[in-house]
Amino acid sequence: MSLRTSDRKHRIRRATTALRASFVARRHSGPALAPPAQLTADPTATDPDASSEEQQLEARLDTQVSELGSGHTDTLTTRKAVALRLANSGQIGAAVKQYEQLHVDQVRSLGSDHPETLATRGALAFWRGNMGDVGPAIAAYEQLRRDQVRVLGAAHPQTRRTRGNLAESRAKSGDIAGAVAEYEELLDELTTDLGPEHPHTSMTRINLAHWRAALG
Repeated sequence: MSLRTSDRKHRIRRATTALRASFVARRHSGPALAPPAQLTADPTATDPDASSEEQQLEARLDTQVSELGSGHTDTLTTRKAVALRLANSGQIGAAVKQYEQLHVDQVRSLGSDHPETLATRGALAFWRGNMGDVGPAIAAYEQLRRDQVRVLGAAHPQTRRTRGNLAESRAKSGDIAGAVAEYEELLDELTTDLGPEHPHTSMTRINLAHWRAALG
């Protein structure tokens, strides 16, 4: 291997490590049970650095695919970032296509039960639901919840996020009673495990109160 190629791969790994770190930071600093209104970027918001960052991501992805392959873990991380940026910029249809292909490659490279593969399924269900495909999103969340309970456990933050998003999807579909029941069960568990004043517990309590009021 030439020194130049080795240096280029080293730069790719450093950039991907930084990208992973940003995902971890967002995962731990952000709400684990955010309703769709808080998960979705404001389509009217402007980001002066968005174009530059998108170009950097695309350039990094092209290099990683060429040097490492489309199924390498570093490449998968960048592809996830590209899909999320598309979704947050309002290009949800394009993002869904990216997530669909990402999921196929994650299953092949990481396995169907890998936490990152499961997380991509959650992202697909979320963004499809935001496109109006609420019925399929509910079915996807239900299957994902079963798999997350089996693999990660019922108390895992990813599992609980799925349950919160499932409750919101039920409400969107008109099944408000189902959403209330889901939130009630979730609130009991969060109150016991995290305490009544924890932000995730408080958020779930607010969502439950909203849909109880809508139920009448």
